[in-house]
Amino acid sequence: MKNTKKIKFAVVGMGFIYPRHKQAIEKNGGQVYLTCDIDKTKKPNFVDWAEMFNHPKFDEVTHVSICAPNYLHSVITREALLKGKKVICEKPLSINGTDGMDNVKTVLQLRYHPELQKLNNPKEITVIAKMFRDDKYWNSWKGNEVMSGGILYNLGVHYVDLAIFLLGDSWEIIKVNKNKKKIIADVRFGDSIAHFHIEIVNTREKQGRKLIADGKEIILSNQDNLSYEDLHTKVFSEFIAGRGFGVCEANKSLKLINAILNYE
Repeated sequence: MKNTKKIKFAVVGMGFIYPRHKQAIEKNGGQVYLTCDIDKTKKPNFVDWAEMFNHPKFDEVTHVSICAPNYLHSVITREALLKGKKVICEKPLSINGTDGMDNVKTVLQLRYHPELQKLNNPKEITVIAKMFRDDKYWNSWKGNEVMSGGILYNLGVHYVDLAIFLLGDSWEIIKVNKNKKKIIADVRFGDSIAHFHIEIVNTREKQGRKLIADGKEIILSNQDNLSYEDLHTKVFSEFIAGRGFGVCEANKSLKLINAILNYE
């Protein structure tokens, strides 16, 4: 008889990205068994992640998906790993170090983008990501750099990782121009170069996400968020199969982001 028992997930955080995780879990035959969020209107099973982790029902959970605010990623991940769970954490994996997170997987979905996988050692890439965000963004934890890490950690990490995925992880920063709403940087990767333009804009008409690789333009998303491209389904398929991208790969982009932010 075929085993139809579903993998039980606990999800920490029921914000914007939660529906993508729920959909990806269910598409891969899993079940969102427990949820946690501080907002009771979202009807979570728990409002405190530590309480959930210590509840008897958590013993039935095998996989944990972390969609909490960035500054909580590392502490929640470590605790879930200590509980013996298989853990996947949204980007950025951490804004305050990855010690004790060795067995976690993270969401680097652009690596699964079919058009990007066709590229072969481009010599010059330009990544332009202009995203509209209103006052709700700036008034939330996302607008607090202590909690989010700022726009390069919160919104730009996928594009920095994209450059590393395409060009390698040996780099030299050439130029950086930055403020709270915009990061422009040129980074040399061996014989190749990457130009980054990551910006929060004030109207929806100005937004867009694209990659230009040796003159070829690839639209990364026609929406205002990469999650709409349904690449999370592949991310969770790999995670459930015991594969995916771990702390070693995640640290590459985190290291470069930190260097860009501290470049003088």
